[in-house]
Amino acid sequence: MSRKYVAFDIETAKILPPDFGDLHDHRPLGITCMAIWCSDESKATTWYSKDSEGAPAPQMTAEDLTAAIAFLKQKTQEGYSIITHNGL
Repeated sequence: MSRKYVAFDIETAKILPPDFGDLHDHRPLGITCMAIWCSDESKATTWYSKDSEGAPAPQMTAEDLTAAIAFLKQKTQEGYSIITHNGL
């Protein structure tokens, strides 16, 4: 049986200066968007919020972030292992 993986990446909303020092001093950073890819699928799913005109919003809402996390949680319940690039 081969392992199944779900990978994700986020983009932070706050733009930091090149010499930002301690990252913790700049929190909260916010999240602009997420991409989630399952190893047995050909394309990633993207998650982002929209503004009142339907364009991508500068930051994701709590509701949209909750939906993305619920998706990741569901995948772990289906036997996927979570991996991330540059994750902590």
